[in-house]
Amino acid sequence: MRSQSRKIAVVMSRPSFALPQSLLIFRGALQYAVESGAWQMLLDEEGFCSERKTKRRIEDLPSLGANGVVFFHEAPRIAQRIEKTKLPAVCIGVAQSPKGMPRVWVDDRAIGALGARYFVDRGFRHIGFCGPPHPVWSEPRAEGFRAAAQEAGVACEIFLSKKRDFSFNHLDTRTMWAWTSHSALRRWVRRLPKPVGVMGSHDFAALAVLEICHQEGIETPDQVAALGVNLFPLGTPAHLPALSSIDPGLQHVGYEAAALLDDMLAGRADCPQCVAVAPHTTITRASSDIRMAGDPCVDAALRFIEAQYAEPISVDDVARAAGVSRPYLGQRFRARLDRTIAEEVRRRSRGCF
Repeated sequence: MRSQSRKIAVVMSRPSFALPQSLLIFRGALQYAVESGAWQMLLDEEGFCSERKTKRRIEDLPSLGANGVVFFHEAPRIAQRIEKTKLPAVCIGVAQSPKGMPRVWVDDRAIGALGARYFVDRGFRHIGFCGPPHPVWSEPRAEGFRAAAQEAGVACEIFLSKKRDFSFNHLDTRTMWAWTSHSALRRWVRRLPKPVGVMGSHDFAALAVLEICHQEGIETPDQVAALGVNLFPLGTPAHLPALSSIDPGLQHVGYEAAALLDDMLAGRADCPQCVAVAPHTTITRASSDIRMAGDPCVDAALRFIEAQYAEPISVDDVARAAGVSRPYLGQRFRARLDRTIAEEVRRRSRGCF
């Protein structure tokens, strides 16, 4: 880490700072500041975006002693005002950063691919993806999902709404209910071949799929298993199974943005212009807690491995839990999953699921 003291401004609007996703990003930047041991974080909770003279403004950053800026790219005018300060800056967000300004965000294609592999590894032969028609983040996730499905040789269906109203710009439960009333999405869910694993481009799309299944009498996760993105902090409605979700790595986004700015301030010449942060992990909850191996003893073995992988377990332990001999279970494992029992235990312990 750098030893030189730096004063770093964090710029975002007050509404954005209240969002859980923004707080995770800020926490990552703060983690880097703590680890560096020499950073000061310059943050005005009222927002530097204010035009009022009684509040701090972006234009005041140089006089406040700021050495650099990490900002959430929400509107072109904010980026333009930061550019005018001539301070080194790193952009965080889905929008394209101004020319010449480095940008850090999640790897949306990798998020989609992780979702598809998650269902494939659970034995699904039919999977689907739904989301809004957003070209910057939702569509790349759909592309990554489709590519991973094709690579695995499983059937894949994509639903991207034609209605721009469902853009998830307002991340609250109203968005989920709007999606639930989306007749085209409802028809798509009905006609999907069952059983099927469905990934939503965001938690709200996945929750809408669960709500549609609830209203239509479709069993979850037995007929439709659902997976979202972002680890929606307010939880799942009580009448629905708890939603499984991909952690896209937002805290790491903040950390990488701070590290990149530190490199820029240190004069590093080869700083990247774009950093795509890989998704962190997948949290399995009731909405997708099912295996589709299609073999009772293999399914029993998978459930035992999933419940006990954090503890030392042997192949004999797994066979006993499945109620069959070790050679027979090993044969069924290879036939159904194309891997050994020991390989499955190792995959689970490494988080490869």
